[in-house]
Amino acid sequence: MSEAVMEAPVARAGRRSRRRRRGQGARKAWIVLGSVAVLAAGLFFGAKIWIRNYLQSDKFRVWISGEIAQRLDADVQLDRIRWQDTTSTVGTFTATGAPGAPFAKLEARDVRAMVNAGAIWDRVWQVDEVKVARFTADLSSPGPDTAAPATVAEKAETGGGGGIFSSLLPNRTQVKGITVDEAGFTWKGAEHSASASGIALRVKPSEGHEFYLASGSGGTLDLSLLPDTRVELRSIEASLQGDEITLEELSAEAAGADVTAEGTVTTGEQPFLDLSGTISGLDLARVAPENWLKSLHGKVGGEVRVTGDPRSFDHLAWSGTANLRDGLLEGLPLLHVIARKTRNESFTRLVLKEARTNFTRSPDGGWLIDKMTFDAPGLLRLKGHVACAANRTLEGELLLGIVPGTLRYLAGAEQQVFLPLDQLIITQRERTLITADDAGLLWTRLKLRGTLDDPREDLADRLASAWFNATVDEVMNMSMEGAVKAAETASKLASEAAGQIIDKAPALLEGGLKTGTDLLEKGVEGGLKTIEGLIPR
Repeated sequence: MSEAVMEAPVARAGRRSRRRRRGQGARKAWIVLGSVAVLAAGLFFGAKIWIRNYLQSDKFRVWISGEIAQRLDADVQLDRIRWQDTTSTVGTFTATGAPGAPFAKLEARDVRAMVNAGAIWDRVWQVDEVKVARFTADLSSPGPDTAAPATVAEKAETGGGGGIFSSLLPNRTQVKGITVDEAGFTWKGAEHSASASGIALRVKPSEGHEFYLASGSGGTLDLSLLPDTRVELRSIEASLQGDEITLEELSAEAAGADVTAEGTVTTGEQPFLDLSGTISGLDLARVAPENWLKSLHGKVGGEVRVTGDPRSFDHLAWSGTANLRDGLLEGLPLLHVIARKTRNESFTRLVLKEARTNFTRSPDGGWLIDKMTFDAPGLLRLKGHVACAANRTLEGELLLGIVPGTLRYLAGAEQQVFLPLDQLIITQRERTLITADDAGLLWTRLKLRGTLDDPREDLADRLASAWFNATVDEVMNMSMEGAVKAAETASKLASEAAGQIIDKAPALLEGGLKTGTDLLEKGVEGGLKTIEGLIPR
């Protein structure tokens, strides 16, 4: 009994001792866990404070400038970066292209970027959205004194973060989208220039970030080729992948015409442009220069393809087709000659049922107007080709067809100059332009020479020569009765001229030799005008 009583207190004491040891172990565990939690919180907030301070430091600004510089191959300058929560703002961003870069300068103002702070712990600079108030790009060739790529590369190396938390910094960047309120560009070549402004632009990456998609709307485009015509942009859809920019669709309006375009532009060491476009309803009166082309009126439509180095606009190659509707051709000297000779004023204003041609511009600046067809029903038809060299000299070989009887008042015209189609020598090149409707006309070959500012043709001289030959033949074949009548007419004219001189004899003696000379000049001039009146016109 006494032994049992003694064992009970001992057992209770052992249990209390074990409970005390377990309690001390739990307290130690909580202390360790608490310390770890405090350390983790310290590290977290410390890292957060360090990252925040780093993002606001000049070192981060230099680093991000260098990263952008390496990607753009340019010298980049950023204003101080200001932060409010996770939104950063920059007043001005500029990038000056290095030699060989596809631009001379880029400039953005009032840039605002919304950064996803949670993605930083995944070591990603994730920018959910970038908003830019105004962006302009100078796409001219960079000057020779711009910064070299090696210089901007050094900037990137000096901007890395330092300290124990530097390993936590993101090592890649993701931008979800960029919105530009007003975007534009300028370009200036050796002879021509272009600029755009006021384009609302949106850029975003594809799902897999393989390429970027861009869409724009609004804005205007000014071209030196059309100094008095502003192009109103409607919409733009494009994509960017590596060094290739693909223009999916462009829609615009110019001089009342609808304009579309698509194609690709490759940048890099060997830039290349390949664009195709269409135009419809272009009013020539609003875009034609003040030279002989001003004689052509109407609305033009067609297709065009442009290829070559985009840095050398003046050396791009152009090719395409053009057609004219509601056409009117007037004011050409040749048309006035034909109207006078045919006594038909309709030739001074030709209403064109059809006018179409192919055209090609070579990189050296020369133009070829090929497979040209002008049709003025009831009057004439013109077919052939005209070449205009870079120095503006012209060389054209044309076929001119007229309705039989049109030149009936001009002796020899329809017998020596204009011939039936089967009597005219046609080249293989011209034969492709001839149709069955051309068989009923009389045709002649017309050579065009001179310059773009002063074009010349050989038809007027050939018509005059044909009239002279026909008149001589007519005189030579004239009957005796006709010859007598012609002689009487010439005698009467000579008598009238002589009578004028005799009547003025006293004045001639009183006025001296000078007055006499003036009178003779007037008499000769009057005689020449009288003879000229006998010549058919």
